Amino acid sequence: MLEVAASGGLLLFTTFVLTPLAISFYVGFTDQNPLLNDANFVGLDNYRELFGDESLHRALINTAKLTIAVTIGANLGGLALAVLLDGTSRYYRVLRTLVFIPQVLSAVVVSFIFVTILSNRGILNSVLESIGLESLAEPWMGKPGLALWSIASVVTWQMIGFTTVVYLAALQSVPDDLLDAARIDGAGAWKRFSKISFPLMGQGVTIAVTIVLITTLRLYDHVAVLTGGGPGFRTETAVFYLLRMGFTNNRTGYASSIAFVLLLIIGSVSAIVISLMRRREVQL
Repeated sequence: MLEVAASGGLLLFTTFVLTPLAISFYVGFTDQNPLLNDANFVGLDNYRELFGDESLHRALINTAKLTIAVTIGANLGGLALAVLLDGTSRYYRVLRTLVFIPQVLSAVVVSFIFVTILSNRGILNSVLESIGLESLAEPWMGKPGLALWSIASVVTWQMIGFTTVVYLAALQSVPDDLLDAARIDGAGAWKRFSKISFPLMGQGVTIAVTIVLITTLRLYDHVAVLTGGGPGFRTETAVFYLLRMGFTNNRTGYASSIAFVLLLIIGSVSAIVISLMRRREVQL
């Protein structure tokens, strides 16, 4: 029975993962265009082009900035909320549910909510003007210097629900005996957290950091709804640029080569981060 289940799982994995990857890898060596019948084999031309593609480089830099900002913000925010919500009463359970709500909403829904908040005549600017702070009102999604960080703020807000739950689970797995012993020895709240709780949360930190990192590296939905990659393509992420090449410019072959390079980048970055975090767990 187990052999049949294993064979079925391998068949599904081959059909829905390995086969599409192989097809995409081959298409990356062609000039395939969905509007044309024939596709010519072009060898490494697509890869040579992407290494000199300044628009792709800009999208990769935007992706890196967003990834760093969201990973730091979501994890620090989630850790802080987890410490504040680490209680057992009904009040804490209600608050934990409220904090997690953004995570269960789709990225498109969250982005449309923030469009009404951050647009030029949105809620945020209207509130600032109504309290006499109109000088602080900005085109949050239309100004090149602010648009990318506006996206980072929205993604961070949504991801905090996930990191909070992970850190709460890690906090509540810390043995009470250790905390009680430290309390009896006169250790304050900060010392108990920094010397006992946080070192024992290593696996939770690894999970939270890795998931947020991977999610942000393949970010698309928020960008598509909030800014559409603008202004002037200043907020395009790597995945957004890939899809623009494939579905707007109809350059399927070139888009496939970008997709394969992104797969290597995301896989490599994830492996390095997981390795570093695992090493940190052992050291702690």
